Amino acid sequence: METYNTFSGIVIHGSKIGRTMGFPTLNITVKQGNIPKDGVYIVSVLIGDEHYFGIMSIGNRPTFKENENKTVEIHLLDVTGDWYNTYVNVNPLTFIRSNEKFNSIDALKSQIEKDKHFAQNYLASRSRK
Repeated sequence: METYNTFSGIVIHGSKIGRTMGFPTLNITVKQGNIPKDGVYIVSVLIGDEHYFGIMSIGNRPTFKENENKTVEIHLLDVTGDWYNTYVNVNPLTFIRSNEKFNSIDALKSQIEKDKHFAQNYLASRSRK
């Protein structure tokens, strides 16, 4: 099983695309060298003294804009909040899949739902051990 380094950053304002799709995200500004390779991961996020779980995408958002700067976006599972300008610690737990370009927003939304379902099942199976 591959392990990943924990990294930290500040929650910044993004383009709000995730929110309009029904998947609000924390956009994190980090030093590029500290993050894992591009892709989608299950993560644990420490905000203040609270732990949350989510799915994280690292990459250049190929469905929206090619050659855009790399982004780190985290959709927290079952929680929302306003954490702008908050320092967070991110612990990648497992890699789900590589990034891909989708032909439509609906196709991307469908895949995010699958990723979210996969993460929920993964976390539930870990809690039973």
